[in-house]
Amino acid sequence: MKLLMHRTTVSLLDVWNSLRQEMIGFCVPLHDPQGGARLLSSPYLFGRSFSWARREYRPTDWLVHGPNAGKKCVEALHELGVRSADFQSAVSPICNRQGGGQLRRLGLGRRAAECNSAIQQIPNLRYVKLSAVHGPNPRPTDLEALQERTCRSGHIHFPEKSLQQTRGSACLRAAVWAMLAFQTAALGAVEIIESDVCVYGGTSGGVVAAVQATRMGKTAVVVEFGRHLGGLSSGGLGATDIGNKTAIGGISREFYRRLGKHYGKEEQWTFEPHVAENIFYQMVNEAGVPVYLEQRLASVKMDGLRITEIATRSGKVFRAKMFVDATYEGDLMAKAKVSYTVGREANSKSNETLNGVRAETPKHQFTVPVDPYVKPGEPSSGLLPFVQSGEGGRPGEGDRSVQAYNYRLCFTTNAAQRLPLPKPANYDPAIYELLGRYLEALLAAGQRPRLSQFWNPIWMPNGKTDINNNGGFSTDFIGMNHDYPEADYGTREKIVKAHEDYTRGFIHFLATDPRVSQEMREEMRRWGPVRDEFLDTGGWPHQLYVREARRMISDHVMTEHNCRGTLKAEDSVGLGAYNMDSHNCQRIVRNGRVLNEGDVQVAVKPYAISYRSIVPRQGECENLFVPVCLSATHIAYGSIRMEPVFMILGQSAATAACLAIDERIPVQKVNYRSLSVRLLADKQVLQWTAPK
Repeated sequence: MKLLMHRTTVSLLDVWNSLRQEMIGFCVPLHDPQGGARLLSSPYLFGRSFSWARREYRPTDWLVHGPNAGKKCVEALHELGVRSADFQSAVSPICNRQGGGQLRRLGLGRRAAECNSAIQQIPNLRYVKLSAVHGPNPRPTDLEALQERTCRSGHIHFPEKSLQQTRGSACLRAAVWAMLAFQTAALGAVEIIESDVCVYGGTSGGVVAAVQATRMGKTAVVVEFGRHLGGLSSGGLGATDIGNKTAIGGISREFYRRLGKHYGKEEQWTFEPHVAENIFYQMVNEAGVPVYLEQRLASVKMDGLRITEIATRSGKVFRAKMFVDATYEGDLMAKAKVSYTVGREANSKSNETLNGVRAETPKHQFTVPVDPYVKPGEPSSGLLPFVQSGEGGRPGEGDRSVQAYNYRLCFTTNAAQRLPLPKPANYDPAIYELLGRYLEALLAAGQRPRLSQFWNPIWMPNGKTDINNNGGFSTDFIGMNHDYPEADYGTREKIVKAHEDYTRGFIHFLATDPRVSQEMREEMRRWGPVRDEFLDTGGWPHQLYVREARRMISDHVMTEHNCRGTLKAEDSVGLGAYNMDSHNCQRIVRNGRVLNEGDVQVAVKPYAISYRSIVPRQGECENLFVPVCLSATHIAYGSIRMEPVFMILGQSAATAACLAIDERIPVQKVNYRSLSVRLLADKQVLQWTAPK
């Protein structure tokens, strides 16, 4: 069998080299979205369509790559008079693994020749006629460099060396196609990927952790549940929650300076989603970090107190010396049996004042009384949708509530940029009866409702926004996320879909319902998703804002006292600086009226975050870092949970991981002095000195 395979491989090599010039002439190296090292042939080579990883590449398609490649192509087509409607339905995103630009597939239709010519004239644009996917994470971005690399298809190698040219017969082409198809079909087999540091979670903090590990001479991989890098930073949250810029250092600050370079400034703190994702890919490509997308965690294998490998549902197994859980949910941490909590602690547990159920919630509140019952004044008729039963607990008590999630909407009022936002398929205006009553109650109280009372658009560059929650009834889906943190993947998908449906319905209600003033309806109809963002989800953000889920319980739990500066962490790995901030957790009934409960907004000065809060407690997992779902109470986490801080902690976690590898010690035993010396050398900010 080995001899037969060897002979087959040799014959295929002849075919490969006979066709290589033809194929490479139409290809640039792109990262394999599924991971591994393999080359998938161009269907152009065989004159037929080819489907892989649920993406189909047709002979009429182009892959375009380069700074703002997709935008430039769209503009070029518009200049030719090709309407967006003629090709938008055939546009789908393919994640850019080379950094610095968008990568899109354009189905150009009947005007393909004319459009092809226009695309080829765009400066600084690389393009591919059809598809070649090669990994892991190829660095070369030009054809000559690609030809110097070894190309692989599964486990069959095609060395780049001179062999006799065999200009293709149909049967040999068929043989190559059959072998490549066989290898593609085998992708579901178990594949083992080894590295020094395995980062589970392609959030901003996860990207930075992997980059830092490679800068310290270690190998790293990023394993991401979804199809994108950057988490919320590339998922719509373009209005950075800063707190105090001087508290942000290291690679986190570098990220915002890279954004600044893109926009022609020193730094940029508001940005477009695709620009952020491009920069994250630029960073992992520069570092040579393989990225494995759409990897759902299936199991964790441990040897005593150490994780030896994690397996995903795709059949991949990731082995590493150190692991970093950079997810918003803490899934790896939970499967490693690390202690954690969900919900709000009682104030009495850590002698806090802002935790647990709130006695009063003055902000993001219903400002006039609204009846919560299906039949006004009749409790027996039941509660309206989006109102939870009960009075919500006694003030200061703990519960299982987590602060509300929402989508950060990248919308525009520019008609040329704007996508239509059709009526949701399952839309029922009766579900929004509470909103309708609130509008009527405001009018009855002599107030004139304005759209700005119901959401908060924050302007980003190029006429785009990051729209956040605002007021008593807005984009936060209050109380409907309590099952999310510990739910299985199927249940989470339903919760995520419910949040999307709720938000789309909320927008449609304000744009169409007769109880909304004509002025507000007309204003809402001027808004819509941006045409060149989130292309694989029709302009809708790909990331739900999971503000809080699981939180680790370690030997140091960050509390309100740390945030207020009355308790100082002596083993600082970064600074928090944002308000102690919790969105509402419940929508309840008190004294016959509906009220939101849980919002807190209390300012802080920059404070130190303890190293012990990002590693499990003594006696638990010895090779895991948790820089996102770190050890903190609900209210302290509400301050820490900002994207710049996750990047800071991701870098610190990776630094400690590399030191632990070098010393062959548990993460709990890393020498803090050695750690702090390296962090400071890498421009992290560990202590706060107030300006004089």
